[in-house]
Amino acid sequence: MINKQGQGLLEAIIATSIIVVGISGVMSLSGSNLVASNISTQELLAINLAREGVEIITNMRDNNYLDNSLSWDNGLNSGGNNDDGILEYNDTTNTWSVDFLSNNTTFSDSETIMYLDPNTKMYRQNSAIVSGWEPTQYKRLININRICNTDVTDYVDNQQCSGNTVGYRILSEVEWSDRGNTRSVTIEKRIFNWR
Repeated sequence: MINKQGQGLLEAIIATSIIVVGISGVMSLSGSNLVASNISTQELLAINLAREGVEIITNMRDNNYLDNSLSWDNGLNSGGNNDDGILEYNDTTNTWSVDFLSNNTTFSDSETIMYLDPNTKMYRQNSAIVSGWEPTQYKRLININRICNTDVTDYVDNQQCSGNTVGYRILSEVEWSDRGNTRSVTIEKRIFNWR
């Protein structure tokens, strides 16, 4: 004859353990999915902010073409050795401009911070930001290098052109911090004087 005392309690403990292990696995997977979703959302926003940077520069070139009194690359270079900048929007004229910064500008400089308007959800980068805009974790830096035509077949990316400037290499880099890790995305585009 088998002693059945305590057998029901043992079965209940084993069944409870199996259920707890199953629920913990599901909870762990759900937590990982939330973290991955948050990282994807941040990266998507950073990619769009970087893409906006190169699109603004392209738009500046296109607007220069429409205004026959301006050279095609008006506002795209500092006239010196300075090729790093931020994009500033002027509400009065409804135009963008590049504010060229010092050669040693890095993401630790406050000028690179992106601001968010909580009402419109629009982002802006401006050293004299309008009140009510909130600083975000995102920072953007635009790098503009001349593309020179040194002879008929040779094109060189260089800030100091000895030949004719035929275009610009635009690098728009966005950096942000996530859980103690610094992440960044960079988008590159080359624009030319196509007239």
